[in-house]
Amino acid sequence: AGPVVITDDEVKQEYARRNEKITLDYVIINPADFNAGLEASEKEIKEYYDRNAQAFRVPATVNVQYVIIALPDKKEARAFAKALIPKANSAFGTDFMAAAKQAGYEARESGPFTKDQPLLTFAWSPDLVEKLFAMKAGATTPLLEMPDGWQIARVKEHKDSVVPDLAAIKEAVQKTVIAQKAYAKAQAKAEEVLKSIKESVATGKDLKTACQALGLNVQQT
Repeated sequence: AGPVVITDDEVKQEYARRNEKITLDYVIINPADFNAGLEASEKEIKEYYDRNAQAFRVPATVNVQYVIIALPDKKEARAFAKALIPKANSAFGTDFMAAAKQAGYEARESGPFTKDQPLLTFAWSPDLVEKLFAMKAGATTPLLEMPDGWQIARVKEHKDSVVPDLAAIKEAVQKTVIAQKAYAKAQAKAEEVLKSIKESVATGKDLKTACQALGLNVQQT
């Protein structure tokens, strides 16, 4: 940094950037306020779904049964975990939870989760999450080392990413179509308001006075 030269003007600009503050008066035109009375026809719903089906894609999920063996002595925990694996494997066609209980451990079930929102109590690393999603239902992991012990996991259910049929998500599509109509109405109203405010300000009125004349609530940061 030795050869770098900082001018007084640059110092002032940086000082202003760090310290200068402003207060804003503002008006919000909320699209949610324009929902009343809006409807979506069967044709509009179908056309929107056909154009935007991928936007409704459901991500892949897995539901995992797992046993965590955490003991003060990590070697002892590994020995217990290795002893459980044969019992767990023999139970894949029946009941993993019961097999774990019979071996003296508490098995848990994660419930369905996605790659983006794993259950971090057991899916504690990105690599493990990738492995779980690459496994088929009924498959089990090898013995997995954790920071404080060992674990075994079995994929109970694996659902691939799919785009639901329109019938399954019709209500969601309908709400989206209506929301877009409300957004368009709000945008048109906002443009109308902006034009009116500019005209009022041009005649010397301030923002609050101009907005009050339009029946709008002015807020401040």
